[in-house]
Amino acid sequence: PQAYRDAPKKSSTMAGSLGVERDDANACIYVGGGGQAKAYILKQELDRSLHHEVGKAGFILDTVNMNAGSIQEYVKKHIRG
Repeated sequence: PQAYRDAPKKSSTMAGSLGVERDDANACIYVGGGGQAKAYILKQELDRSLHHEVGKAGFILDTVNMNAGSIQEYVKKHIRG
């Protein structure tokens, strides 16, 4: 939810594509977005010089870092096998 709130345009395709995906084969959880907004998300995420009226650059990584201590519990609660 925090990454969605911090996305540069809340009603955009970019914000709407955000999600969490479980990959059992690689024992990973992926956090991000994609689809039609994939290239734009990458630019918005990596270019910290970008400034926005709504949201901010680095919105996905900042959210992960901000919640690093509670990610394990979040995963247990929201991603079921």
